[in-house]
Amino acid sequence: MFEGRVALVTGGGRGIGKAIAQVLAKHGAKVAVSARSTNEINRVADDIGGLAITADVSNYGDVQRMIDETRKHFGQPVDILVNNAAIVGPVNSVNFLDIAEWVKALQVNVNGVMYGIYAALPGMVPSEWGRILNITSGAGRGTGIPHLNAYSVSKAAVDMITRNAAVDLDGSGVTINAYSPGTVDTEMQTEIRETPIEQAGGETAAMFQNFYESGNLADPRLVATYAAAIIASDRNGEIIDRRSFPADLEKLRQHFT
Repeated sequence: MFEGRVALVTGGGRGIGKAIAQVLAKHGAKVAVSARSTNEINRVADDIGGLAITADVSNYGDVQRMIDETRKHFGQPVDILVNNAAIVGPVNSVNFLDIAEWVKALQVNVNGVMYGIYAALPGMVPSEWGRILNITSGAGRGTGIPHLNAYSVSKAAVDMITRNAAVDLDGSGVTINAYSPGTVDTEMQTEIRETPIEQAGGETAAMFQNFYESGNLADPRLVATYAAAIIASDRNGEIIDRRSFPADLEKLRQHFT
């Protein structure tokens, strides 16, 4: 399905990013994975026969280097960019949070997405084909998740980046969508569950504990097949939730299960 395509997955050392990289590689793509955790991405790259690039997406120089190293290694520009790297940021009531941590979360979760788009487009637009998938969250809707201000704000911003950029890219052959995978069994879920209740707040602590105890955390490998279906499609400018997945994309997803 992705033969001849080059993909770059940020936050690709574990969880959803790792699973997406594995699915893309299984279906023909040449895949680079990036993260700050060198050992983790090395293991993923070894597993899929890909490329590991240690980088911090909050640093534009690192992002441009990721794009350049991927192109140099595989001999062609990045065709598929998955902006998956994200951090929770400070978990606390807005009147007690660490503002420096809040800023860092926005730098990773928002700037990192925009940096990736900006750096990848010069290689995609001339070839008149490209797929950009931003990993978002239901936290970006409504009032967000209590005590997760930075994460909620950042995901709302990712949704707007997606919709706005899609208008500019319409007709270019490059599409950009956002994918909300729902509750997934990842290290981020564990991190929030292990946060002291006085920081997470009773409502949020109970919600994340219930996700775990009720068995409602999805396997990242399953979640990745939905991402692959969106990438393989021609949709543009959409925020797509796994829990209300469109019928046409579900049919396409069957190729990746």
